[in-house]
Amino acid sequence: MLNYAIVGCGAAGKVHGYYFSNHPEINLLSAVDTDRNALEFFDSTFNPKYSGSDLENLLALKPDIVSIATPPMYHKEQILSIGKNCKYIFCEKPLATTYEDTKKIIDFCKKQSVTLGIMLPRRFYNNSQDVKKVLESGSLGKIKSASFTLDCSKNRNYYATWRGKKSMTGGGVLLSQAIHSIDQLVYFFGKPVSVEGKTWTTRSYLEIEDEAEAKINFLNGLKVDIKVSANSDKLWKGITKIIGEKGSIILDSAETLVWDVPYHEKPKKEESEPIPKELKPLYYGPGHKKVIDNFINSIIKNQRPVIIGEDILDASRIIFGIYKSSETGKPVVLSELD
Repeated sequence: MLNYAIVGCGAAGKVHGYYFSNHPEINLLSAVDTDRNALEFFDSTFNPKYSGSDLENLLALKPDIVSIATPPMYHKEQILSIGKNCKYIFCEKPLATTYEDTKKIIDFCKKQSVTLGIMLPRRFYNNSQDVKKVLESGSLGKIKSASFTLDCSKNRNYYATWRGKKSMTGGGVLLSQAIHSIDQLVYFFGKPVSVEGKTWTTRSYLEIEDEAEAKINFLNGLKVDIKVSANSDKLWKGITKIIGEKGSIILDSAETLVWDVPYHEKPKKEESEPIPKELKPLYYGPGHKKVIDNFINSIIKNQRPVIIGEDILDASRIIFGIYKSSETGKPVVLSELD
C-alpha cells in the first residue's frame, strides 16, 4: 500500500481525494488546508488519519505520494518543500504562475529524482489517442489547417476568490481553461516554435484575461489558430478542427463531432466517471480518473507515467509566449523563453 497525502481540499482537491483514496493500492494518510470549511468537508467525506493546516506535520508522516490542489501561486514553494522528502508528487495544472517558475519546478524534480505527475486529462481521451494514431499514420494526408476555439462560461462568482487575481493564477482563460486543449495540440502536432497573439480583459473586476487569440507555429510547418473566451453562455464548447487533404476531424473536448478519416473507425465514446456529483464541479470534463490511475499504477510498476511535469513545458511556452506577444505586439520565438 502507498500512503497518500493531499495539500488543498477545495474543488480540485475533492476530485483528487476521491480517485486517489478509492484506488485499491492507496491508503489516505493525511490532508492539509488552511480553509477550515474545506478541511472539515474533506474530513467528513474521506476520513484521513490526520488533517490540519500545517504542511510540516503532513510531511512528518512520510507519505509516499502527495497531491497538490492549491492555487497555482503556491505550487512552486510546496513542490520544492515536499520534494525534499517525497519522491512522488501529483500537481494540478498549471504548475506555476510564470514560465520561469514552471522551469524551476521541473529542473528541481529532475535533480531530486521526483516523479511529478500533472492533471492534464486530454491526452487520455479516447478521441485524442485515435487522432494521434491517425496523424502518425498519415491517413489524412497533408494537414491543410488546424484550429482550436473555446467558448466557456466563467461568471463573477467563479472569479470572486483567488481565480480572478493574476498574482494567484498567473493568467486567465488561457492558463486556467485552454491549457488542456493547448497541451492536446502539442500532443498532436509536436514541437511549437513561435507564437503571435493578443489577450484582453472585458471585465473591470478582473486582473487576468478572459479572452485571447493567437497563432501557434509548429516545427513541422503547421500553423494553428486559437481563439478563446470565458464570456460565453455555454458551459463549455472547445472545438478542435483538423482539416487534411484526405479527410477531416472535429472534436468538442471528449466528443467526436466529425470523423471523416479513411481506414480508421470513429473513436469510442469517452467513459463516464464514477464520482458523486457533489464532489465534482459541473464545468469539469472527464479523464481525471485515468490520469490518477495511470500515475499510481506507474509507481507500482516502476514505469514512467503518460504525462509528467516536463511534458507541460511546451504548452506553458505557448501560453506564456502569447502573454509576452500581447505585451510587446511582436511574435515570440519560444526557445527564447528558456
